[in-house]
Amino acid sequence: MNLKLKIKLIFFILFCLKINHLYAQDVYFSQFYSSPIFLNPSLSGTSKNGRLALNYRNQYPALPAAYKTYALSYDQYFPAIYGGLGFQIMQDEQADGQMKQFNAAASYSYHTKMSRFFSVAAGLEAAYRTNEIDFDKMIFPDQVDPLNGIQPITNELGIHSTRRFWDFATGITGFFKNTSFGATYHHMVYYEIGDFGGTQDIYPGKLTLHFGMTIAKKRNGLKKSDMKWVPLIMYQQQNDFRMAYYGMYFLRNPLMLGFWIKQNTKGQIESFISMVGISVRNLKIRYSYDFPVGNLRNGTSGAIELSLLYEFDNRNGRSRKGDVPCPTF
Repeated sequence: MNLKLKIKLIFFILFCLKINHLYAQDVYFSQFYSSPIFLNPSLSGTSKNGRLALNYRNQYPALPAAYKTYALSYDQYFPAIYGGLGFQIMQDEQADGQMKQFNAAASYSYHTKMSRFFSVAAGLEAAYRTNEIDFDKMIFPDQVDPLNGIQPITNELGIHSTRRFWDFATGITGFFKNTSFGATYHHMVYYEIGDFGGTQDIYPGKLTLHFGMTIAKKRNGLKKSDMKWVPLIMYQQQNDFRMAYYGMYFLRNPLMLGFWIKQNTKGQIESFISMVGISVRNLKIRYSYDFPVGNLRNGTSGAIELSLLYEFDNRNGRSRKGDVPCPTF
């Protein structure tokens, strides 16, 4: 594929990023680097081999109706299609299962080397989403009888309990030596996800910017591959929700330690996030805790996350054609 055609393909995907903003809020992971294709579809196939990711998040575990999110993804590079394919499923449960969201998505990322040290990956994602409300678990005002307690009958009829729809995302990531920087836009198509009590519930578009770098510790001029510093930055904007994450984690095999801050655009810190993990051969396991700041610090217990990343062995033991120099995540 010649350079002119490569540039045209990349600019086509960049054009998709400019589709107008399409109001609900997305699920997010504090360990955003541990769910790469959930972060940006252009990261599909950017590991050296096939990559499997498992993620779990429990937000406000001290509350009786916590927010729980489960995600599974797999991505791999395929030389025949000049890029990577990714597949992911995610389920989010709110209010003790009264509200559920299930997503199944597939992504393709085109990889190209622009120069010896600079590479680009541009990706597209198609997802099928299901939003469901279990009204059997809900109690409406007309079910409350002051004398007899909760009654099983309600007049709240004709409310759609399940919505199914297609959704699309696009993204691009640049790689320069041990640095990566990218942008992605989710919810490219305007759609309604519900009509509950006459109120239209709509997903707004979500813009994400991210940056990562791997700094290898040197000793006597020689790189020590088992000691690394990894600074990370992410910014997200979805309707009125604007948030920045910044910090770093330290790797010294087999130990991983991390700390970063979640801060809104008004300069207010919302939480401090700490992480501990281990790396054994192809397997990385990480646990993180969000320490809330402000009004949410009492009674919610913040949020916990657990992630697992596994990279499969390269069977032929050779570098693949079209490798992008992806930093360590």
